Amino acid sequence: MYHKVYETRSYNAKDKVKYMAWTSEMDRCLTEILVEEVKKGNKIDSSHSTLKPAAYRAALTALNENFVLDLTKEHIRNRLKTWRKQFGILRELLAHKGFKWDETRKMVIADNSVRNESHKG
Repeated sequence: MYHKVYETRSYNAKDKVKYMAWTSEMDRCLTEILVEEVKKGNKIDSSHSTLKPAAYRAALTALNENFVLDLTKEHIRNRLKTWRKQFGILRELLAHKGFKWDETRKMVIADNSVRNESHKG
C-alpha cells in the first residue's frame, strides 16, 4: 500500500535545520491523540486553537514511542501549521460549485461538467 510522506523541519539548539518525514500513519496517530487531549480540555480556550503543554507532551510521547522518533514540540507545531494551510485550500476548493468531498476515498472529487470545463481552455 502506498503511504504518503510529508516533510517538516525544526531547529535544534545549534540552529541547524532538522527535517522530518511525516507518514499517513503518523498523521493518524497525531490526530487521535490531539482529539483525546482536546476532549480532556487541553486547549487554551474554545475559541483559540492553542494547545496546552500537556497536549504536546502526550502527542510527542505517543509519536516518539510508536514510531521510534525524536520529535520536538516544534515538529508538532509545524505539522499543525501545514494542516491549517491544507484545510484552507480544501475549504476554498469545496466552496466552488461542482466540487465535493468523497468520504469513502477521502478526497475531493469534481462533477464531470467541472472536469470537462477545465479541459476546454
